[in-house]
Amino acid sequence: MDIFVFQDPATAPLREALFSGEIDAVRADITLSEFADVLSREKFKLTAQQRDEILVKWQSHSRAVTDSEILGSPWKCKDRDDQIFLDLAYTLRPCYLLSKDLQELSIVTGK
Repeated sequence: MDIFVFQDPATAPLREALFSGEIDAVRADITLSEFADVLSREKFKLTAQQRDEILVKWQSHSRAVTDSEILGSPWKCKDRDDQIFLDLAYTLRPCYLLSKDLQELSIVTGK
């Protein structure tokens, strides 16, 4: 969101690395659907065209994996809609999951 919606200057190095292909950003259909849902929320005040442009840009700068490749993470996210991002990060380990979403960052260890 900071890169595509808010244009946060603090994310400029990450944005440049993403757009130059320096980093391997990964998505799956299920994560793309969640991103689209978040972008459609009223609080962001994005038009349908803006949302579509963001999604196209993200897809053009990220690598797709199939939903069936994603393994279940041993960590459980408090927000079930965001669990897929933990699962994707776990599947692709070692990797980084960057988020400011406090629900996503609040995980419960799976025991």
